[in-house]
Amino acid sequence: MKKNYWIHTLLLVIAFAFQTQAQAQAKAPSQTSGQNSKLTSNNSWLEAESNIAIAHILENISPVDARPGAVIAAPTRRDPNYYYHWVRDAGLTMEAVVSEYRSRTDANDRNILRKKLSDYLDFSEHIQNVSTLTGLGEPKFNVDGTAFNGPWGRPQNDSPALRAISLIHWAQVLIDEGQVDFIRNRLFDPKDPIAGVIKKDLNYVSIHWHEPSFDLWEEVQGDHFYTRMVQRRALVEGAQLALSLGDSKSARVYSRQAIEIEQDLGRFWDESRGYFVATRNQVAGLNYKSSNLDTAVILGLLHGSLNDGFLPFSDPKVQSTMENIVQAFVRTYRINQRSDIPGVAIGRYPEDRYGG
Repeated sequence: MKKNYWIHTLLLVIAFAFQTQAQAQAKAPSQTSGQNSKLTSNNSWLEAESNIAIAHILENISPVDARPGAVIAAPTRRDPNYYYHWVRDAGLTMEAVVSEYRSRTDANDRNILRKKLSDYLDFSEHIQNVSTLTGLGEPKFNVDGTAFNGPWGRPQNDSPALRAISLIHWAQVLIDEGQVDFIRNRLFDPKDPIAGVIKKDLNYVSIHWHEPSFDLWEEVQGDHFYTRMVQRRALVEGAQLALSLGDSKSARVYSRQAIEIEQDLGRFWDESRGYFVATRNQVAGLNYKSSNLDTAVILGLLHGSLNDGFLPFSDPKVQSTMENIVQAFVRTYRINQRSDIPGVAIGRYPEDRYGG
């Protein structure tokens, strides 16, 4: 599985922690000069890192030798070869591009981002109709939009959910811009049960969410906390979009399935261990992840969050899970035992053997 992308994601988690700390400090009644200096340093780092990140994101969308709208996981083509369009990575990337589009005021910047999003929609529509080994659960494609049929961990059912989320957020922007007819024609047809890029993905999620698939690390087949979290988010936000377009029937279906997923997520809590496990009902894949403790759970809470009160970070079970992850890597990584290093370095999971 690709490590590069998820290392960057964990850096964003760190940035989120810095931002939370900065917000808390900003609300404090008084600060020393040292605290003010630290706050300024954190904010400067976040601003600089954001500019670097968006520049590299845009470089990886529609590279010159790819079909427009393809999002490469990384520019490397050997040792390892990540020059593919992963549906998961692309969905998370383009969700960030939608957010960037919302925040920009410069017309030229917005036009550049709009073109990237438009190409991504076209590419997504194209690959939804390409014959693959596992249908909409197919995890990755060649950059020219053809199917990748080599050996791989498939299906990966978080992929259509994350693609749907990114395009739902783009649809919300288009609604605000008065382009409802375009949405009905291309993204979500309220009169047709399967028409539109978003609707196809949501229907897949609502039908197949309870089936085993491979996890986000592409190593284990079973039921996964991360996958369930993003599936829930896709269905909840999909129901809201359906209602806004007058499709109450689809909204009821999505809402009902989202409630069932919430109930299923509760079964990932392991009382004896004191944390949410990453996988239940494993049927294939690696057999040495004995702790079932994984930062994929934290990523699921981040990528699947709706800020609606469901499994917030203030939840004692969530906090216990986070503490167990931190302590596992305090024991695993020697750097965490140095008193002169602030913070805690964390990886994917304690038993990780990827890359030696």
